[in-house]
Amino acid sequence: MRAHYFLWLIWSVILWGTLKIADLPLPPLHGVCGPWGCGPPLEALIACHGAWLVCIMPATWFGLQRLTAKQLFQLGRILTSLGLITILAIGLYERLFWLPQANEFTRKFFLQRWAFSVVTMTDVPLIAVTLSGMIMLFYSCYHPKLRKPTSSPV
Repeated sequence: MRAHYFLWLIWSVILWGTLKIADLPLPPLHGVCGPWGCGPPLEALIACHGAWLVCIMPATWFGLQRLTAKQLFQLGRILTSLGLITILAIGLYERLFWLPQANEFTRKFFLQRWAFSVVTMTDVPLIAVTLSGMIMLFYSCYHPKLRKPTSSPV
């Protein structure tokens, strides 16, 4: 039982350390600014997305340990689909609202604008949920303990 407390303590320290990345002084040349827009500092983006990954890590770990291969596959498919549909929806939004008002020079940066919008969306754990779903899908398909035994012809 005490091992659980120790694991949660380690998790808390990892979360704290991930959030402290925002305080690191990275070179100012590495940012997400360009003709498609200007976003927050790179340190803040890394800290936010990293914190989301750390927050979702216990749920992903629990799923990998407790769910059957079929349940894990279904949950992974749902999470991955949800993430990819949301990323496509962001692209559609940018196509409908950003592209028409963009000037001729910035229109050629549509894909960068789309990626910019996905990366700077830190209020929602979009990247973390999508990665968690992909991990579950991969694990359910390729982990030896979860694979069905193949029947050999006799």
